[in-house]
Amino acid sequence: MRNLATVFPLLVHRLVKRTEFRVAVTVSLVFVLAAFAESCQHFYGSDIGDLPSPAYAWAWNMDAMQINSMRVYLYFFMPILSALVFSGSAKEDIRSGVASCIVVRSSVKSYLISNIVITYCGGFLLVLFTLALLQLLAFIAFPVNGLYGGYMDTPIYLDVMPNDGLLYDLRIDSPYIYNMIFAVWSSAWGGLCSLFSFGLSFLLRKHKTVALVIPTLVSLALFQLSPLVSSSVYQLLHFSYCYPNIDRQLNDPFFFVVYPAVITALSLLVASVPLFKGKDVLL
Repeated sequence: MRNLATVFPLLVHRLVKRTEFRVAVTVSLVFVLAAFAESCQHFYGSDIGDLPSPAYAWAWNMDAMQINSMRVYLYFFMPILSALVFSGSAKEDIRSGVASCIVVRSSVKSYLISNIVITYCGGFLLVLFTLALLQLLAFIAFPVNGLYGGYMDTPIYLDVMPNDGLLYDLRIDSPYIYNMIFAVWSSAWGGLCSLFSFGLSFLLRKHKTVALVIPTLVSLALFQLSPLVSSSVYQLLHFSYCYPNIDRQLNDPFFFVVYPAVITALSLLVASVPLFKGKDVLL
């Protein structure tokens, strides 16, 4: 425990100094601004009585609000940016010899465990920051007392609003809590993609970029191929569970909880690869 207390603050300090961390934050902010601009543009010139509340106008509610920049973020950039924050740091430290200097003051195990924790938290917090900022910006452009679904509670671009679905009651009674549940769920996915990239960086050795993009490539491959196999398999993909998408989600809160639990176990297994190598991981 003492070793963890020694190395953890040092690695956190290294995180905020990394160029990759700054790039990930900057690109995330670009997506936030683009999504906010799209939200405002959709309602340009509308009467205030026709505006939805910030709960509905949250840009991460991308289907109803038709926010294309957030679709690009979810499908292509979210896993990569999450992993970019810190997943490659340990491998870089080992190659440069910095890891050996840190291990002398702690241990290989505490060094790797600290990297695993910070890698997950870095990816998680980056996505959470992005989505929470989108919600805060919605309060700037839309009236708090606006109707949840806009004029006459009708979605702006969808003809029919489902009257049931995953967490439907919470969506009606506490829409901001409902939004934050999806924000946390998406953030957890970002953290798990970071862990996958962390473990893959030790398996693939010199191919750092490949480790960063594999989670995204695998997700996109499943997205493209699963409809050819079964529509049921397609509906089980994580994309439709990352954001409010009540007309496509299974009405099963149990699945909503178990899904990330299973992926967490798999990601921790991959991220534990360097732990199995012991001191050899420094070679």
